[in-house]
Amino acid sequence: MGTSKSNIGPKGISSPIPSWSNDSPNDEDHIPTDNGEEEKEELKPWGNVKRSYSSFVKNPDKVSFKKLTNNYKKANGGDKELSKSAIGGRKGARKLVQFLSAVSQNGFNKACEEFQLGDLEGLSPEDAINKICNLFENIDGTDEGSAAKAAAVETINQLYENYIEDSDVLNNLNVEQISDYLSLYISNYIFERLSIEVSKALEENRFTKEQVMKANDTLKDFISAEVELNFAEKDFSSLDVQQQNVMITEIFTLAYSMI
Repeated sequence: MGTSKSNIGPKGISSPIPSWSNDSPNDEDHIPTDNGEEEKEELKPWGNVKRSYSSFVKNPDKVSFKKLTNNYKKANGGDKELSKSAIGGRKGARKLVQFLSAVSQNGFNKACEEFQLGDLEGLSPEDAINKICNLFENIDGTDEGSAAKAAAVETINQLYENYIEDSDVLNNLNVEQISDYLSLYISNYIFERLSIEVSKALEENRFTKEQVMKANDTLKDFISAEVELNFAEKDFSSLDVQQQNVMITEIFTLAYSMI
């Protein structure tokens, strides 16, 4: 499936989750004690994320990427805890799967009617995408939820682009293509959430806007390349809600283990 990235439609924006106030004010390994002896500074998980993100911005390569993602996962308790805490992410994934399953069974226009999106014919691409993105309005307003919404918007951008290019392809979605869209959504979500959570890791004015933008573009590309999920044999439309929840949680855990 095509992977061109468009930016039509709204983008989720939020403030970062973690507070850096508990981190050491500097990156030195030792601090003096009251009796003049030095002790090794206890490594703080989010402090490690802070430093590794700074290193990535300075030199956005695969080595610094892996160090960043490893520290990020450790700070969040590992792959399973990240998946468990992805409440908005999983909610968005379920909604996406439900909509795409309806598209595969009844076609794009009928699916839009079923989900009460109205007639999209004659609308501009931006307005049509905004209408489809209303599917994800019930995701909570937390930072994690904002990451889910932003990931959904970008995925819907791609979906609608493909529909405009060839409506027959979208109207005949198969299980493998649904999996491709879900994989795209999850990789988008991981990037959006990670970038939100570490966005305040840098000291103000430490790097230029161009440096940060370049680093984040590279970060997104690396995550997209790593998250290559293969679950095409799963027919989500045949599963009940509980089964979908279990499967999507497992998929999120697997995706985080890949970065």
